Amino acid sequence: MSRPAPPKTQVNLVYAVNALSGNSVLTYVMKSAPNAPTTAADWQIMKLTYDASDNILLGIYPRNSETGNASAEYVFIADNYASYTYGAA
Repeated sequence: MSRPAPPKTQVNLVYAVNALSGNSVLTYVMKSAPNAPTTAADWQIMKLTYDASDNILLGIYPRNSETGNASAEYVFIADNYASYTYGAA
């Protein structure tokens, strides 16, 4: 079931080293309603990919377990960001 975006959001950011450049870059952007726990399925998650010059190539969403398609819905668990499969099926 799709949930609308909350009117005000909290944001969690995760940085990682770009394997091509060796620099630290923003890798995951996670948004939810204010005060949503990171263990609740109330988050939108986007993974950013970069080229060797640290330019963003793509912003990709995780696959929704119900449809198997990439989804920007607020139905993901922030703590599980690294375990999701991202992009089109």
